[in-house]
Amino acid sequence: MLVSLPRTQALALAARAARSSRYSSTMQPCFSSGTDEPAATAALTPLLASSPGGKWELTCGGEALERSFKFKTFAKTW
Repeated sequence: MLVSLPRTQALALAARAARSSRYSSTMQPCFSSGTDEPAATAALTPLLASSPGGKWELTCGGEALERSFKFKTFAKTW
């Protein structure tokens, strides 16, 4: 039996699936040339969600950090 979801719910589910498949706990950060990689890795590790207290995630390819925020209302974003 197929159940049809309202368009907004279907889009939300698709977005959630895309986010979860975009990140990997085994993904490695990508540093620019000339970066002191051991020092950058040491500074990055506590920020990542895979470590205790970390709230950031690497984007696909490990080229950037990303963090999501959720607010009860639009007014709370200001």
